[in-house]
Amino acid sequence: MGFPPLRVAVNLSPQQFFHPELVRLVQHVLDVTGLEPQWLDLEITEEAIMEDVAGACHILRQLRFLGVTIAIDDFGTGYSCLSTLQQLPLQTIKIDRSYVQNLTQRSETTMVAAIISLARSFNLRVVAEGVETRQQLAALQKLNCLEMQGYQLFRPLEVDQITLVLSRLSD
Repeated sequence: MGFPPLRVAVNLSPQQFFHPELVRLVQHVLDVTGLEPQWLDLEITEEAIMEDVAGACHILRQLRFLGVTIAIDDFGTGYSCLSTLQQLPLQTIKIDRSYVQNLTQRSETTMVAAIISLARSFNLRVVAEGVETRQQLAALQKLNCLEMQGYQLFRPLEVDQITLVLSRLSD
């Protein structure tokens, strides 16, 4: 349709992530659709990774070899440690919405700032999830969080609606 390439994010359940055919299926989808792998973000929760760190690392490395981007979803809700985080071939951390909801509280602002700082020290992209108010948006901007998602920005859209939005943005 003439739009520049768009990033496609796909959430994987733990069952999907640990499925023995996942890497082959992702490669097949890339081949069939013609999507360049760098435009595909596969999201897996921190909790799922912590179920089997060694197995997760193996799968994540195979997916990275394909060229897709890996995001750890709902970051801050699991129990990963920094040494584990350092081992994972990730490109993105998505801050869990529970931290974003209470950004007006000092403790939550401090936690979000710490997550952003941590991610940057590991050279990772940071996405704040669940941005639903102008106050949350302003607080995240003040913390220099450059990527966000949530109802304050857009609600889920049908294909014709997103096509209209993209047309307006590309003009």
